[in-house]
Amino acid sequence: MKKIILILLFLSITVTSCNKEDNTNPNSLEGTHWVKTTDSSRHFTFTSSTECVYVEDKYSYPGTYVFDGSNGTIIETSSNFNLSFNVNGNILSANQDTDDPDFEALYKKQ
Repeated sequence: MKKIILILLFLSITVTSCNKEDNTNPNSLEGTHWVKTTDSSRHFTFTSSTECVYVEDKYSYPGTYVFDGSNGTIIETSSNFNLSFNVNGNILSANQDTDDPDFEALYKKQ
């Protein structure tokens, strides 16, 4: 009887001590928020694995995005404006000035 109790105790400890595997995707921006380094009224929020919102002053611009872990594209829903961006650590850089290919806006992950 003691052996059965010890075996059951051992099994219950083993089962409860196992960690559930982490299913987070390192290539996902879902649930992250990025604020412009030079203007805190401008920011991106990635609300799902494919949807985001850009806020500038009081206006919100919803869109969709694709992201491969370092590079991505945002498509603003209302105007079909495409924005390429890349992420390196806690910095998202984007060219939001289509007239100036050297323009780079930096956003910091919050």
